[in-house]
Amino acid sequence: MSCDMTVCAPRSNNPNHENPFDGEPVPIGDFRLAREAVAIAAIHEYAERFGRPPTGEAWAAAGMRPSEKTIRRWFGSFRAAILAAGLAERDGSNVLSESVSPG
Repeated sequence: MSCDMTVCAPRSNNPNHENPFDGEPVPIGDFRLAREAVAIAAIHEYAERFGRPPTGEAWAAAGMRPSEKTIRRWFGSFRAAILAAGLAERDGSNVLSESVSPG
């Protein structure tokens, strides 16, 4: 079988196919980066709309997509997604509230 994480020769993963693929491998790409970018963009959209980073509960209540459950699956936790989006510090402080000066 000639597959790895970045390229895959079509039909090579089917042991019942007698004609092996003899063309160039097809690049697959890392789809995880694209889906995480979509989630991070949505988290930034929420923060712009509501003026604060979302909580999982607030995210679900706002009907945002991807779903809160999906974000947890992709990042390991909703908090990890907020950290990846750069909207919170590891110590728990809110990046948005620190960047807004009292008016």
